[in-house]
Amino acid sequence: MMTTAEINQSVKQNRNWVLVGVGVGVALIAAYFGYEFAMTPERPAIASAPQAQIVAYIINPRGMEKLANIEQQQFLDDWRDRLAESPSERESLKSALTALSSDSRKAFIERMLGQFRGIVIADAKQFDQMGTAERNKFVFKKAAEFEGHESFVRDLAAIFGKEGMSQDKLREWIFENTTPQDRDICIPYIEAMQRVIEQRRKERTRAATAQPPTQPG
Repeated sequence: MMTTAEINQSVKQNRNWVLVGVGVGVALIAAYFGYEFAMTPERPAIASAPQAQIVAYIINPRGMEKLANIEQQQFLDDWRDRLAESPSERESLKSALTALSSDSRKAFIERMLGQFRGIVIADAKQFDQMGTAERNKFVFKKAAEFEGHESFVRDLAAIFGKEGMSQDKLREWIFENTTPQDRDICIPYIEAMQRVIEQRRKERTRAATAQPPTQPG
């Protein structure tokens, strides 16, 4: 049986090891968060940041991908809107992208494809839970949004050329990189979207051809 002195000595030794363990644990945690902080790039201000900085942030695995999904989408939407409003910014983007190495270019394409896939899957899951009337309203709304994304993708495809990001390649990539369960949900939604987009295009064509020719002044 241990004496009181032996018990006190044992407790003291164990306490010392516990304190050492806690100290090491705290140091490791501090080192981890210090590393994360040091390696996480600053989020660029969409309204003013150079296009090269925005592209680098998208490519960096500790950049845009670290944002919450809704923040990532807002970041890209704001970026697309800035590009749509400024031909000079689109030229700056073209310069930034053509200056990328092959690996960086692939990383950029993968990030954009991943965003597109995420949008489609999230929307398809919403669509799957809706009744017929809700689905019709939802698809018409999303078709208009999709056409905005499609224009943006065409601009990027023009920059990347053969490496491009055509809608066919986007859809192909989505289906190659989703689970069978996600594909089952996505197929009805994508088919409904394609019908509405085609309908909208036909309506625009009819409206354009129905306009009387401009009379010479």
